Amino acid sequence: MSSVITISKIQFSIAFSALTPILLLSTGCSEETKSVPTPYEEISGRWASNCAEGKNFALTSKTNLGITQTSQLEINLSEVKETTVISSRKCDSRDIEIKTISKAIIETPAGATHRDLDLQVSSYSILPITEFGARILNLSKWCGLNDWAVGTERDVSVAAAEGKCMKPRGPRIPFVLEGANLKIETASEAASPNFNSGNGNTPASAPQGPASKTEFFFTRI
Repeated sequence: MSSVITISKIQFSIAFSALTPILLLSTGCSEETKSVPTPYEEISGRWASNCAEGKNFALTSKTNLGITQTSQLEINLSEVKETTVISSRKCDSRDIEIKTISKAIIETPAGATHRDLDLQVSSYSILPITEFGARILNLSKWCGLNDWAVGTERDVSVAAAEGKCMKPRGPRIPFVLEGANLKIETASEAASPNFNSGNGNTPASAPQGPASKTEFFFTRI
């Protein structure tokens, strides 16, 4: 009788050993079954920036006033919706609201500790909220227009694509993701040899001024 029991234990042990890999796979215990989020999934969500000094030289030079700005990002994989509020004071007023919708392309340069973000803007609109906002837009002839009115939002996607609104931030925007914090480095909107309307010519309304960089720090909201 004891020999039969011993054989049964061995048979059970062999059978269980054969089933173990299958059980691990079906219960998700295998390391190979864990999915790694893509860079697009990692940055998806809603983000709010810190209050930063505005680098819009075309506006500051015309008004001789400092401006500040904050931005909010709503990222859904490759779609990025950005709302930027420009203020005449330390981010405590809403003078101009700029909204863009872009397609994001993320690349990781070889040997780099950051990733590059390429935003291809498909929609661009501007809303002057206060008299000050409308005035500085008109003084600077922003997007080639000098008839901005308070409370009237305008779609300037075509003018932006022609290079009449701002210097493109691309082709690459370096960013670093650290937990719930996102750091993005953008260039100023000063004119450069790369600033053109698509035909190799710099528009007369193109922003002029020294090049510089601004770091924006975003936090998940």
